[in-house]
Amino acid sequence: MFRAKLFAVILVLSALLFSCSGKDGATGPAGPAGTAGTDGNANVILFQFGSQTSTTGLFSYPFAATASLVDTSIILGYYMESGWPNWYIVPGLGPGADYATRSYWRYNSNNCLYYVQLSTANGTSDYTTSTTFTEFKILIVPASTITALTSRGLNLSDYNAVADYLNLSE
Repeated sequence: MFRAKLFAVILVLSALLFSCSGKDGATGPAGPAGTAGTDGNANVILFQFGSQTSTTGLFSYPFAATASLVDTSIILGYYMESGWPNWYIVPGLGPGADYATRSYWRYNSNNCLYYVQLSTANGTSDYTTSTTFTEFKILIVPASTITALTSRGLNLSDYNAVADYLNLSE
């Protein structure tokens, strides 16, 4: 029985070895044209910033964009705070619900400034405890590329889900 199995294995291996020899044949005709693809995210802009600490409850991030672009785009801000491994969206509660974040932007001398204001979680006063954002990201999505994201079940407060949806590479 062992010899029969060994003979079968040698036969199959020999067939595989010798069937791969010879020259390639002529190239066949081109296949039919494919269907049109969907529009991509070529106009999405990502700005990344390093560590910044605030004791006043105010962070500011300058980025190069025209007021017109910002006026006609979705602007999403995400941050990581020192000691916390997650991305948080602005506006929203910070890690541990210690504070709340709000954002606004201003156009100033050919630059835009994206501000993040921290307040106590109940919103009654500024949050002035020393806070460090170890990383900060601003996504600008021009209106020409926007689709009904929420109708597709996309969670806009999840940076990784938004980045995946927009095919962003970092």
